[in-house]
Amino acid sequence: MISYQGAARDLQEPPEIDLMDVWVIHILELVPQHLQKQAGMIKELLEEMQDNYLLSMKKATVDFVLSDPDGTYRKKGAVSPHKEELKTMSCKESFQTARNTLSKKLHTYKPSMIALVHLWDISYRHLRLVDVQKIGQRNEPIDLLKFQQIAMKDVAIAKDKLLTVWLPEVQNIFCQGGELKLLPSITHKAQFEEFFSCTGILMSTQLQQLVLASMQDYTNLLCKSPTSIRAYEHAGIFLRLKAKNGSIVFEPAIDDFEAILTNVYDTMVRTVEAVPRVETKLYSLKQSCHVTQVTAQK
Repeated sequence: MISYQGAARDLQEPPEIDLMDVWVIHILELVPQHLQKQAGMIKELLEEMQDNYLLSMKKATVDFVLSDPDGTYRKKGAVSPHKEELKTMSCKESFQTARNTLSKKLHTYKPSMIALVHLWDISYRHLRLVDVQKIGQRNEPIDLLKFQQIAMKDVAIAKDKLLTVWLPEVQNIFCQGGELKLLPSITHKAQFEEFFSCTGILMSTQLQQLVLASMQDYTNLLCKSPTSIRAYEHAGIFLRLKAKNGSIVFEPAIDDFEAILTNVYDTMVRTVEAVPRVETKLYSLKQSCHVTQVTAQK
């Protein structure tokens, strides 16, 4: 009753409760300099903040009185009703269930996946299907067919590196994972397929990044970037004028330019599409990894 009477008196005749000076200074520091010149507007805002602050204090007083009619504080060590309810609930079973589900379904954090990402970022992130720097460093123009040969040779070298270096390194990662019993057993078909589906998506993403980056660099080689400070990106390709049947024509023809230059894009895509999934190599008849729980297909 005493608390209620005191609260009623404070609400009818509220004491002088002002914002602390340090609060006001901090608020004014957040106001942009060009707005601080509006002294009248700032004064009105401070008065409005003072009124809102006083109203909040009144509300807090009412809430305190209504929630604690006897005016006593909760004793030290007392437990609220909702915490008492939590004591009767057991989260261990649901936690273990969720943990087991994640260990079976969430494959991206597995050591083999982490090693796969690390391998790409360290050794292959800067790989390109066409070595545009080598082409750009040439001092003299070249024939269109010579340009095609250089581009196709670069793509072939990159493809060979993917198939003979990167893919065996990936296979070695999973072979080591199998020896340490970190891979799902082939006898658990659902988990096995999910794990290697995740692997396939990760490797596909890496190859897609390779293709997109190679295409962008190749495009910048042919079409100068708006932000480039160089007059040209390469020495150019020969385009000759030739008299034929009483008229002047281009040699090579413009259509030949378009066909050869755009064919490089298609070749890039076909190159990465030729990279097989890792499990097709791991579980072939020529399997050389001696993994106990991952038996080669007969």
